[in-house]
Amino acid sequence: MADRADFLGRILRVLECERVDGVMATMDVLEELLIVAGLRAAAGQPDPLAGKLLIASLNRGGLAGVAWEMDDPMTGPSPEALRSLEARWREDPAAAVRQRPASLHTLEATAEAMRETERAGLPMFLEPLPIERTDAGFRVVQSPEALAKIVGVASALGESSRRLWLKLPYCEGYETVAKATTLPILLLGGESAETSARSSRSWAAPWLPAQTSAGAGGPECALPRRRRSAGSEAVRRVVHT
Repeated sequence: MADRADFLGRILRVLECERVDGVMATMDVLEELLIVAGLRAAAGQPDPLAGKLLIASLNRGGLAGVAWEMDDPMTGPSPEALRSLEARWREDPAAAVRQRPASLHTLEATAEAMRETERAGLPMFLEPLPIERTDAGFRVVQSPEALAKIVGVASALGESSRRLWLKLPYCEGYETVAKATTLPILLLGGESAETSARSSRSWAAPWLPAQTSAGAGGPECALPRRRRSAGSEAVRRVVHT
């Protein structure tokens, strides 16, 4: 991600895949993609964003390792800014930490952001994560019991849940998590591994057929041609199951 041109190139390569619905990113990334789309249109080339969802992230001010890590102020766009760009959905990560007062500020800010989004008539992804502090820092508790508990809290935030999606990590025993809510769920990928290829394989493992792997540019675009169908189907099932 340190090489911006390479980063945007990989996003555009994945967006060319017909089974990819769209992109979730911060506003600077979305604006750069819109610029690329405009330049391609002016050159008579296909629009890479045609028919795709643009999902804006609220971003977070709680940077890893800083003193206020769990006090995540909203540093991204307002609903009015999103409507002006016709962005369809917005995403808000919210972390809850036991015995951590700053996480209450994050919860309150998240609830207010959800109210603003609802009043603007925009759908929203909410990423509720149970967090615990360890000697190595904060980590996500990926147990079905912890996720089911925080799902119950997240579902009740804001003024209405009619446009709310939950963005949750996968874990063993996921039936417990799914039964805890009637809201639609978008599965998170997970923590990054040593290589992007290994990360992709671990994230898609529950849905990938045997002998199929996913590469750095996403399963559909990075797999050899003979494996693309299986890889893209795995991604589709992660999103649409």
